[in-house]
Amino acid sequence: MTRPPRRTPLPPRSLDERGTSAVEYGLLVILIAVVITVALGVLGVDLSDIIDAIARTIGG
Repeated sequence: MTRPPRRTPLPPRSLDERGTSAVEYGLLVILIAVVITVALGVLGVDLSDIIDAIARTIGG
């Protein structure tokens, strides 16, 4: 009776998923940028007024 050929061990999964992690981090950065852009678009006028008020208070 002959033995079946031995299979070579697979590389650790962490080595295979490095590219996947980079893509996931990239998607998170894009999502955060979109949220900030939308928030600033919605609050843009109000934020400008708040900053002006703070500047007037600090400036005297």
